[in-house]
Amino acid sequence: MSATKADMAVWQVLKAIRDDGRKAYLMGLGTQTFTLLTEAYAEANGLDVEKFRDEFWAQCSPERVKSAA
Repeated sequence: MSATKADMAVWQVLKAIRDDGRKAYLMGLGTQTFTLLTEAYAEANGLDVEKFRDEFWAQCSPERVKSAA
């Protein structure tokens, strides 16, 4: 089964969180955004949500956002 555009969008946002520490800080572990994205990705790919979430978060490096400019 091929990925839907929604599946691809979820993965793109997760990659942005993984690859940009500022995004990880703002939308990472403990946020509703992260919870929903990781649940959606795991569900679409037949993965255990908690295991995927833990393994994914281990790849992230959150950085505090200093300014919006």
